[in-house]
Amino acid sequence: MPAADAHAESELRSAALRHGMVGEATLAADFLQRAKAYLVEVRECQLQYHREGGGGEVTASIRSRGIDLLLDALYRRAEGEAAGLTLLALGGYGREALCPHSDIDLLMVVTGDAVAGRKAAEAILYPLWDLGFKMGHAVRTPEEILSLDLNDLHSWIALLDRRRICGPILGLSAVDAALAKREANEGGEPLLRQLVDAQRARRAKMGGSPFLQEPDLKQGVGALRDLQSIRWLSRLARRAASPADAGLLPPEDARRLDEALSFMLRVRCELHFQSPRPSEILSLERQASVSSSLGHAGTVGERIASLMGIYFSHADHIQRCAKLIEGQVLGDSEPVGEGPECRHDGFTYRQHGVARADHPLVFEEDPLRLIRLFRLCQIHHLIPDRTTSLLVRDRAALLTSELALGTEAQSLFKEILGEAGRVHPTVEALREHGLLSRLLPEFAGLHCLVQLEFYHRWTADIHTLRCLQELDQVFQATEGDACYHQQVLKSTRDPKLLAITLLLHDIGKAGGIHGHAERGAALAEPILTRLGYAADSRRLVEAVIRHHLVMGIYWQRHDIDDPANIARFAETVGDRDILRHLFVHTRCDARATSPGLWTDGKGEQHNRLLRLTLDWLERGGQSPEATARLTQLRTKVETLLQADVPAHEIEAHFTHLPPSYFLHVDAPTVALHLKAVRAHLHAALGDSPDAALMPQVAWQSHPRGGVDCTIITWDRAGLFAKIAGAFAVAGINILSARAFSRGDDIALDRFRVALPTEGTEEAKARFNQTLAACLVRQEDLQPQVQAEEHRLERRSPQRRSELGQEPVVRAYLSPELAKVVVELQVPDRLGLLFHVGCALRDAGYTLTFANIATERGYALDTFYLVPDPSLREAPKDVAALEARVRAAVLPSQA
Repeated sequence: MPAADAHAESELRSAALRHGMVGEATLAADFLQRAKAYLVEVRECQLQYHREGGGGEVTASIRSRGIDLLLDALYRRAEGEAAGLTLLALGGYGREALCPHSDIDLLMVVTGDAVAGRKAAEAILYPLWDLGFKMGHAVRTPEEILSLDLNDLHSWIALLDRRRICGPILGLSAVDAALAKREANEGGEPLLRQLVDAQRARRAKMGGSPFLQEPDLKQGVGALRDLQSIRWLSRLARRAASPADAGLLPPEDARRLDEALSFMLRVRCELHFQSPRPSEILSLERQASVSSSLGHAGTVGERIASLMGIYFSHADHIQRCAKLIEGQVLGDSEPVGEGPECRHDGFTYRQHGVARADHPLVFEEDPLRLIRLFRLCQIHHLIPDRTTSLLVRDRAALLTSELALGTEAQSLFKEILGEAGRVHPTVEALREHGLLSRLLPEFAGLHCLVQLEFYHRWTADIHTLRCLQELDQVFQATEGDACYHQQVLKSTRDPKLLAITLLLHDIGKAGGIHGHAERGAALAEPILTRLGYAADSRRLVEAVIRHHLVMGIYWQRHDIDDPANIARFAETVGDRDILRHLFVHTRCDARATSPGLWTDGKGEQHNRLLRLTLDWLERGGQSPEATARLTQLRTKVETLLQADVPAHEIEAHFTHLPPSYFLHVDAPTVALHLKAVRAHLHAALGDSPDAALMPQVAWQSHPRGGVDCTIITWDRAGLFAKIAGAFAVAGINILSARAFSRGDDIALDRFRVALPTEGTEEAKARFNQTLAACLVRQEDLQPQVQAEEHRLERRSPQRRSELGQEPVVRAYLSPELAKVVVELQVPDRLGLLFHVGCALRDAGYTLTFANIATERGYALDTFYLVPDPSLREAPKDVAALEARVRAAVLPSQA
C-alpha cells in the first residue's frame, strides 16, 4: 500500500491486534467469532477510505491486505511452516485488487511432507468457508505444478499475478520454475496467442462495443479484463510491468490507463458496497445510486450522464489500447498492399496497404502532416502502420489550435468530408488518434455525452460517427432501399454536403437535448465558414440541421394523406434540395440511433412523405398520377367484381370514402371491402334487427407481417373503443389502425394486428363474438378487458422503467387541422387502446385519424379528434380531455 495511505494500513494492523489475528493470540479459542468481527472492521476500513474519495486501486488493496493478515493467522494456527506449506495469492487477490464481493484465489504449494501439507491446507480452508468466503483454491506439490496442463489458459494466466502471502519461498520458486519451463519448452508466443484469442472472443461475446448502456465492469469491452490483459501482455511479451515500460504505448496513453484502472475499481467497489451479492452489471438503476454516492451532482439524468461519460471515455481508451497492444505483441500481419512502393510527404506506402513514417521526427518537421497522413490514407485506401499510429498519438499535441484551425488544416478536413462513400473510416481514425476535436473543437462537447432519451442507445459522438457510416453505405449501395436514397441524394446540387451536415447535426447537444437543433444550426455557421463552404451551401446545411428532427416524426404525428398536412410540411422545408438532403439525413440518423429502429414500414411512410412533398413543391399538390391511379384502381375493382356487386354500389364506395382511403388499398382489398359492405346493407334490409347491427369482419394477411382486419358497420359513438376492447378480450395486439367513414354513415375501420402464436382461429372467433356482443347487445366490455389485463399481469414480468422513457400524454387544439390532437408515449399493454377510446368517447369526441406504433414496449400513438356529432352537449375542453386520457392510460398517476 502506498505510503500516503499508511493510515489505512495502521487501521488494519490495529484491528488485527484487537481481534487476536497476530502472535500467540491466534491460537486462542473462539477464533471464528474474533475473525468475523475483524472482517467487519476490514470492510468498514475499506468503506471509510472509499467514502473519503480514495482511489480505486488503494480501496481495493485494503481488503487484500486485511485478508493477508487473516491468512497469516490461519497459517500460524495450522502450523503451515512446519508442514512446508506456502500460500500464494493469485488473480485479483494476487494483484491486491479485491473489491467487497471479489472472489479469493489461493494456490497452496506443499514443499515438505505431502500429507502434512494437505492437512495444514485443510485447516486453513475450512475456517475460510465457515467465514463465508467464495474461493478458488488448489493444493499442489512442485511436481504437480510442473505437470499442469499447458492448455489450461485460465490457470496459467492466474499464475501471472502470483504473490506470496506466507510460507517458504520455495513454494513461489516452484511456480517461477514451472512458468520458466513452459516458456523454455515452447516459447512465449503460444500463450500470447491463446491469451489474445480469448480476449478477442470475450469482447465479441460482450457486444463488441464499450458503449453499451448497461456495461459489465469486469468482462465488458474496455472494462477491467481488458486492463488486466494489457498488463499480462506487457509482462509476457516484454518482461515489463507496464505497457509504457514495454514500449507498447506512449507514456501519456499509459498514464491514462492508470487513471482508468483507478476509476474502474472505484466504481466497481461502489457497486459492490451497494449490492447484497456479487454484481458486475452497472444497470441504469445502479447508475443512479452509484453516481450519487460518487459525488456527481444534478438531476438523476445529469448524474448518470456525468458518471457514464467518464466511464465511456475510459472504456473507449482501454479497448483501443488493448487492440493496439495485441497487434504488436503478436506481430499481426498488416496489409501488404499492391503495386509499386511510393513515397510522398514523409510517408512510404503501397495502395491498399499501410502508410509508414519515414523517420520518427516526421511530424516535428511539419505538424500538418498529422492531417495530411489521414487524407493520404483516405485517397489510397491505407491505414497507418502500428508504429506510425503510435507516433501520431504521441505527437498529436504538435497540432496546436492555431495550426488545426488554420486554412490548410481546415481545407484538408473539408476534403476528407467530401470523399463520398469513404468518410467514416477517416473521421473515426482522426477521433481515435485524438485529432478530430482539434480540427473541430465544437465536437469535444459531444465526447462520450450520454443521451438519456427515448430512442438513443449510443453516446452523442459515437452516434454521429455511426451516421457517417450509414451515409457511406448509402453512397456505396447498388440495390435496395439504400440505393433509392442514393438516387435521391445524387439528384441534389451537392450530395457530398450531407457528410458535414451529419457531422454537425447534434453539435448543439453539448448545451442540452432541448432546443439542440436550433442551437446546432446557429453553431454550424462559423464552422462552415471556417471550413470554406459557400453561402448557399451553408444555408442548406443549416436548414437541414434546424429541421433534422421534423421529417422522422412528421408522418407519425400527422395524417400525410391530408393535403393540408403536406402543404404545411412543404412550407416548413421550403426547398427540394433541402427536402432531399433531409430525407437521406433522417434515414442515416435513425439507423444510427439504435438497432432495429428503422423498419421497412417506416421506410415506406418516409418514402411516401418525400413523394407527396416533392409533388406539392413541384405542382402545388395537383398530381395527375394520383388521378390516373384512382381511375386504374376503379377499373381493376370493376373487373374483379364483375356481376357480384352492382355498378351503383361501386360508385357509392368511390364517392363516399375520402381520397386517403384509396391511397392504402389495392384492387383485391377494395373488392373485399365492397363485398362486406354489400353484405352489411343486405342485413340492414332484412327482418332481423340484430342482423342489421351485426358487423362485417374481413381478415387478410399483411405483406409486412401480421394480419389486416377490416370492420364494416354503422358508424356510432365510441365505435373505436368497442373494437379495441374486442381485440383486447381476444388477446390480439393492435399494431396500427386507420378509421374511415363513408358519407352514408358506414364506418370502415382497418386494423393491422398480431394474432397469438397459438389458437389464431380461436382468437378470431372470440373477437367476432365479442364485437357482436357489444355492438348488437350493447354488452359492457370493461369487466372482460380488465380480466384479460389481470391475467397477463400475472404471467408477465414487471416492466422496468428506464430514464428517457418517461410517459407523455398531450392534448392540444391544432388550428391548422381544425382538430384536437392527442399524443401518447406510454407503456404499451393489451387493452390500452380500449381505455383510450373510452376516454375519448366519455369526453365527447370521435376519432377521424389514428397513427399507432410501438417502440421498445412503449405505445407511440397520435389521434385526430372532432366533437361527436351524435351528442347534443359540447365536448370537454382540451385540459379535461388530457386529464381523462392520462387517467385512462396511467392510472397510477391519476
